[in-house]
Amino acid sequence: LQEWQKNMQDSIAYALQIQTAMLQFDTKNLQYFHSYFILWLPRDVVSGDFYYIRQIEHQIFVAAVDCTGHGVPGAFMSVLGINLLDEIIINQQHYEPQNILLHLHTRIQRALRQQQTNNRDGMDLALIRLDTHTHEITYAGAKNPLLIIHNQEAIYLKPDRFSIGGDSIKQNLVFQQQTLSLQKGMRLFLFSDGLADQFGGEENKKFTFANLKQLLLTTSNYPLEEQKQKILHSFTSWKADYPQTDDVLLIGLEV
Repeated sequence: LQEWQKNMQDSIAYALQIQTAMLQFDTKNLQYFHSYFILWLPRDVVSGDFYYIRQIEHQIFVAAVDCTGHGVPGAFMSVLGINLLDEIIINQQHYEPQNILLHLHTRIQRALRQQQTNNRDGMDLALIRLDTHTHEITYAGAKNPLLIIHNQEAIYLKPDRFSIGGDSIKQNLVFQQQTLSLQKGMRLFLFSDGLADQFGGEENKKFTFANLKQLLLTTSNYPLEEQKQKILHSFTSWKADYPQTDDVLLIGLEV
């Protein structure tokens, strides 16, 4: 039994190396930003949450994606998601966020044969496209919002209320997108629901999105890397001795 357990742990540890390699990106892709951080905390070694960062000429694409499940099943979905996004954006050259989400939706359905099977795996995500010429971002989201902090105020861009794939297998979905001009000092946050859904505190309740929003506001005066550490400290303090509920992903970008 001990040998079997060791083999399983070694196998999952190796899977983490593969997933981490797939998450690597050229840091030059984020040179436009003054600073950035990625807080990525898998629940079970490998993760169903993944981040996606690519640059095509003057356009930068950043996504925070939350796949169905966690651990090994979630990691399988993340590999599928990364490959499909590369196919859609790099190979097929779809650059409008709303179209990227629609193509991702149909490709997930096709890859998992969701019209023919009972499979309902999918993903929620927030996706932005930054145009370095116009200094504008265009956002589209499937259940996951974009939160912008500027001058101690929060700007909340709402996502569409359906997922990619999963239970949203009806046809003719239309994703909306929103465009916003960037200003110096703005901080953009893309995230999964892992942090907000973490149980903890004195009454073992969820941290909640409202508390996450307030945490991002109250720490926005700190340098971005220091803000990341304060967010991590708040998360670990809230969780305390309770088990981690889900994978956690939070991307912070400062203009």
